[in-house]
Amino acid sequence: MTSTTPYNQQLAQFLRGNDALIMEACTKILKHFEQDLLLSQSFETLFNALDFSQLSEQWLQDLINNLP
Repeated sequence: MTSTTPYNQQLAQFLRGNDALIMEACTKILKHFEQDLLLSQSFETLFNALDFSQLSEQWLQDLINNLP
């Protein structure tokens, strides 16, 4: 079923109806950023904070080597 309501009005309705959920999620993201990501002193600690620890060192080296 297709809605005849313009997307911007649908988005506004969604935001009005879910503002508490959005604010809670933003608070969690900001807390994670401030407590874990902002304090990272190296790529290793940043990747650990982001739970990218499964990435291999070779993958990272290949990534860096392919940068322009």
